[in-house]
Amino acid sequence: MDLFGFDIAEELGGGGEHCFWRARRQRDGRPVLLRRSAHDVRARADGRAMFERELEISRGLDVDGVLPTLELADNGSGAVLVLADA
Repeated sequence: MDLFGFDIAEELGGGGEHCFWRARRQRDGRPVLLRRSAHDVRARADGRAMFERELEISRGLDVDGVLPTLELADNGSGAVLVLADA
């Protein structure tokens, strides 16, 4: 399955607020994890802003056990946070 320029390898599931997938970024083949809101992010006015704040905060972290956030991918109908796959 192709989503936001990523080839989905497997659905990892999720719970409540988010869904997770293991994927490969098409432009460079990098293995990544994708996290998307289980609800339509655009349905809430602050949905995208929430992801943008999380991206900004997580980029400054260097903590064991916290996966680096690489980017926020958006195809116009929703957004996913792209995390490095350890």
